[in-house]
Amino acid sequence: MALTTITVKDGQRSTKEQLEEVRNAVRLAPTVDPDCPPSSPAALAEFAEKARSLRNGRTLKAC
Repeated sequence: MALTTITVKDGQRSTKEQLEEVRNAVRLAPTVDPDCPPSSPAALAEFAEKARSLRNGRTLKAC
């Protein structure tokens, strides 16, 4: 499976192909890289905070 990036500008509507690609991706199970170590609780908490900040439109602190 390949990763795809689509840039959507303000007010732009998604194409039928883009919507179908998203619908198909939702059905796929996540794949975990066997070489990737498990995330620590601290790393997961940091990730969750950054995700909340992005959803709320706040600026993130530099790492």
